Amino acid sequence: SGLIDELRRLLDEPPDEAELSRARQHLIGNFLIDRQRNAVHAAQVSLDALYGLGANASSKYPDDIGAITRDDMQRVAQRIVTLDRYVEARVV
Repeated sequence: SGLIDELRRLLDEPPDEAELSRARQHLIGNFLIDRQRNAVHAAQVSLDALYGLGANASSKYPDDIGAITRDDMQRVAQRIVTLDRYVEARVV
């Protein structure tokens, strides 16, 4: 399937820089848009405090996402993706 092919490709080679850049922009953009709503901002601050991260930990999210490298993506994929053991569900 297409998803398995994409995962296999990520295991074999890191994503190209343009693809990673689009993903970073998407994640950071959605985060910043969500944070404009008071309820979302309050929930993030509360969860950060609850998890012992400090009330402003989520404010580092854009910088943390921006720092992810192509090699980071491949390293994490290789650690958590196992193509010989997966469950595929199809909705018909």
